[in-house]
Amino acid sequence: MISPIYRHLAVLLLTLPLPCLAGVQELNDAIGRNDYAAAAAETEAIWRNYDKGRPDAFRIAREFAFVHYMAGDVQTARDYTRYLTGKNALEMSDDDLPGATGALVALVNFGTKPSKRHRGELFRALRKRVAQPGYDAYTEKALQVLYLHDWEKGDWHKAAESSALASRFFSRAGDAAVSLETEARMISSVSRFLPTRTTEAYYELVELHNFVTEDIAHLDDPGLQVQLLKQRWTVFAWVRAIEAFYRTYYGKPGGYRLTEDIDPRPLEMGRYKIMRSPEPEDSRPLCQMDFEYDAPHYPGLRLYEGFVGVVILMVDFDEEGRAHNGEILASVPVPSFGKSVLAVVESMHRIAKPGEDVGKCRVSERDVVIPITFEII
Repeated sequence: MISPIYRHLAVLLLTLPLPCLAGVQELNDAIGRNDYAAAAAETEAIWRNYDKGRPDAFRIAREFAFVHYMAGDVQTARDYTRYLTGKNALEMSDDDLPGATGALVALVNFGTKPSKRHRGELFRALRKRVAQPGYDAYTEKALQVLYLHDWEKGDWHKAAESSALASRFFSRAGDAAVSLETEARMISSVSRFLPTRTTEAYYELVELHNFVTEDIAHLDDPGLQVQLLKQRWTVFAWVRAIEAFYRTYYGKPGGYRLTEDIDPRPLEMGRYKIMRSPEPEDSRPLCQMDFEYDAPHYPGLRLYEGFVGVVILMVDFDEEGRAHNGEILASVPVPSFGKSVLAVVESMHRIAKPGEDVGKCRVSERDVVIPITFEII
């Protein structure tokens, strides 16, 4: 899955009237480049020398808790959240983001011990925060942690619930969180499809795919365009997996009891695509070709048994039709299936069909996208 871009990070240290303490500039610089480990190294001296009687001490402690959480130091983050929930801090402070503070405290508690109780507390804190206006980095991170936890556990009901909540929140940030919104919407739809095989989820994924295609065309950030292109391939893979599942099982005896078939919808691909390298100058058209490769050996996966997997592979073909530079653009339902496909890239070969004049046409091509579909047993 995609990492968040914290361009909108609510780092209050950049604007608070801090005394001139050693390490503050270093801390701000580290946060500015998303180096949370370096930022966390500066917090101890600053906090030790800071006047805890100042009203803004509460907000400083909140930022430091977040910095340490992002650095992977959950125990120190817990020390700061204990300060936030202490009686003295609550009495002295004017919490400007009470919902976000609650979400951060619950996130740190969940990071300390991801128990069923702490998961419930985190969900309730996030539901309360999302009901409030505004956007903040604490809630953004907490929502992503929660729905990815539910997804990886295979708890489809909770994953659908938490990712839908996240999608609502991420939509407030516009382009700054469009990648996260795409991820959350995809997980929400897939999580509802997997236990119920509902056709509604399929149409939602088609709509999401075409929405992302349109969004890519309107973005000015090339890096974000590439990021969304890769995400779109994952949505594409899920759409194709569901279509293949219905082709395999609808109207046939078995335990799925599909009550209605899907009506396959077109996927808009747009004019943008991933280009790893420029195509060599060769005016010859592509030959009509056959494609051969050794069948991959996929690992069994009980959680998705009976479903259909799809791997989206990108390769280059040389002048002799041999495949090189294999790259997995998407692999569903799990990334590990992509490794099985990469293992057979060297066996992939394009061959001109009989009757083709290989002097007037070519088998070589760069950045070729190949969807590979298989049943999970």
